[in-house]
Amino acid sequence: MNTKEAVAKRILELCDQRNITVNEMAGIAGVPPSTVYSMLGTKSKNPGIVTIKQICDGLEIELPDFFDTPYFRSQCRKLLEDYMLQIREYLSNDRFRILGIVGIDGSPSCGV
Repeated sequence: MNTKEAVAKRILELCDQRNITVNEMAGIAGVPPSTVYSMLGTKSKNPGIVTIKQICDGLEIELPDFFDTPYFRSQCRKLLEDYMLQIREYLSNDRFRILGIVGIDGSPSCGV
């Protein structure tokens, strides 16, 4: 599954959880149904974060909750792998010291 497919799957999950159709969800969110259907189909290759935020606002969920799924958590871990390798490399070299690492409490990608 790629990120676009994961976004589409998440939209359908949210509709299913609320027992609403995609058209109803689009109306609640103030997003044209054609936009949502293009996100679900092959027409939209890159679903926009602004539209996803509108959907979240309409469904009264926070943006991080939209992305709090096993797939997105897995993708976040993959993004961090290179950074972790780099940190390990610095730690193995006596010339460098790591003074701190910044994280955001509750973030699925950089939570502390």
